[in-house]
Amino acid sequence: MKTIWIRFFPQDWLLSNIRRRLNHFDRGVYFDLLCLLYTSPMPGYACETCGDDLRFLTMNELALDLADGHAGTDVVMDALNRLAKYGGICEDEVGIHNPRAVEEGTRASDQRRKSAAKASKAAKARWMPQACSKHSPKQCSKDATSNAEQSRVEQSRVELEAEDTNTISSPSETHPKSEAPGVTVIRIPYQEIYQAYQDTCGQAGLTIHRGLSDTMKRQIKARWNQKIKAGNYRSDDLEFWLRYFQLVVKCPFLCGTTGTNFRADLMWLTGRENIDKVLGLRYLPKGAGADKPKSSEDFKHFAEMMGLNMPEEVH
Repeated sequence: MKTIWIRFFPQDWLLSNIRRRLNHFDRGVYFDLLCLLYTSPMPGYACETCGDDLRFLTMNELALDLADGHAGTDVVMDALNRLAKYGGICEDEVGIHNPRAVEEGTRASDQRRKSAAKASKAAKARWMPQACSKHSPKQCSKDATSNAEQSRVEQSRVELEAEDTNTISSPSETHPKSEAPGVTVIRIPYQEIYQAYQDTCGQAGLTIHRGLSDTMKRQIKARWNQKIKAGNYRSDDLEFWLRYFQLVVKCPFLCGTTGTNFRADLMWLTGRENIDKVLGLRYLPKGAGADKPKSSEDFKHFAEMMGLNMPEEVH
């Protein structure tokens, strides 16, 4: 198992508001808590493995884990309550977590998947010559030429896609690029997806961004290339994102209107695991209210919005 490290910027910590509000003991509890959250089975959340399942910890259990001979559970609990008050930790329908740890855990998970795919591709290429040795020299030469041509086309496609990634201009604003023969250039509509979020989710109270960051573009690109299927739509289609954001604004928890400190943003909504949760209708409210689904028919309306199957618990 690889060592898990934490990105830490001393200047940001020294100037942060939460540091000024915490006493020295609270800061020590905060650092221990971050170490616990970053190394948990579900990075960012306070949880532990229980067989094949995850069990999410309560505040009392966290206090027991962090207490030691110098400070009892009650003192640590007071520190945790202050951390919750100042935004050091939050609690949602899943469990207690630190938003930044969740974000970085999602990013690290994506990078691990990419590295695994790249390693698998390299292994296949490395063993290909041995498979070719079973054929005649003429056939081997023909296969080698074909593989070289395929690699050249793939490299051209990757370079053109990477060039397209560095801009957030819409396709109509992008100048035509010279394309290699046989290459299909993938153009991801970053600006249209970003604008759909701003227009739909921004008006519903979600975090409004001043622009697309490189990290946001990387996450959008990852989700686009994964071709996540949701009923009649896939994530490599702009229509998927338009309907996805319409579904998001129907979830009061994601809009920050349920009294918690949590409010979703574009980074959170483009996380791989978070998309699965939203598409699974996990955050749709259950209870009274004009806009809250009270029956299976209400859930069916939202499910049809994305062409989804209804969750079993509301059939």
